[in-house]
Amino acid sequence: MKRLNKIFSGRCPIIGIAMAVIMILNLSGCTAIGFGIGSEIDNNKPDYGPVNEGKLDEVGHGRKIVVELNDSTRVLGKFVGLVKDTGDDYRQRYSRIRAELAQNIYLPPIGDTVDFRYASGSSLKGIFEGFDQKFPCSPCSTYVSIRPWSDEGLTREKLQFLPYLRKASGDSAETVGICRLIREGKIPLMSRITIVNADKLENYSLEKVKKVQLKNGKSAKWIGLGLGLAIDISLAALFIALNNMEIMGGGSWGG
Repeated sequence: MKRLNKIFSGRCPIIGIAMAVIMILNLSGCTAIGFGIGSEIDNNKPDYGPVNEGKLDEVGHGRKIVVELNDSTRVLGKFVGLVKDTGDDYRQRYSRIRAELAQNIYLPPIGDTVDFRYASGSSLKGIFEGFDQKFPCSPCSTYVSIRPWSDEGLTREKLQFLPYLRKASGDSAETVGICRLIREGKIPLMSRITIVNADKLENYSLEKVKKVQLKNGKSAKWIGLGLGLAIDISLAALFIALNNMEIMGGGSWGG
């Protein structure tokens, strides 16, 4: 021990530095363990995971995603954003579907005055603009977009809170049928998802999208490595500090 004290007392500084390095290497078990545990966590983590409910619009620009369509087609690409279609294209798609389903269910025409009713009996009236979603969500969480007669922006309300739609004839129709058709992807929605696929921009209407999955980050091994290394360095520093204290005290570790 006296010879070790001489090394750390400055008589052999190069050897002392070498010994410090050797101690860090010998105490590197925590680094290896942290890296190993982190790697195991990363290996067990799937490459892609689901988007949280209603959070597709919060996905970062450029993040890798997989879009699965209703026909089971899978498209890989990078997320660009959501685009809301309030122009002629949406109007035409909606009008075409509305005409096809006219014998089975009443869908209000875009641009017409509508009167949706809450369960309490109160009304939500205005100019009908269309249906939209904060994807992903349940069908009855789809929004009805209405422009008030005052023309002060759009009012949006979930279908689940509007169980009835009053027709121009005065009769009321239940909106549960609209929810069913939205679940089946038959009613056009205003928003489209835009991605970059093979250097080309592609967009898909949300009613055609079954689900979207995001590329998972796998950084647990690096976090484990950093934590383990910090512990090893702290142990090495403590070892050196205790030894220096003993040198200054002129004693030995043995008492």
